[in-house]
Amino acid sequence: MNKDKMIEAIAENRRLKISGLVEAGLITPAIKTVIEEQYMKPKMLASSLPDGRDDNFDFLMKILTENKPVKLGEQTGVQLLELPNIRAQGGNVSR
Repeated sequence: MNKDKMIEAIAENRRLKISGLVEAGLITPAIKTVIEEQYMKPKMLASSLPDGRDDNFDFLMKILTENKPVKLGEQTGVQLLELPNIRAQGGNVSR
């Protein structure tokens, strides 16, 4: 396998790992983007080849898989504010 094909295989493997973390709720899409920007650059991918240096991607993935899942989207707590019922008090409500 030539160097370019190895880099493509590493890139695909990393994309799958990172996407899996988002799907599992372990990271947010914003964090996914940050990781991709750091670890998907051609220079970083080339450095992860067997003859290159370790870019710590595997260590990062290990740590993040131990992360507690996050809930995506807006989360609201219990609403404690009571609003007066204007109709019950005989008030006019214009629509």
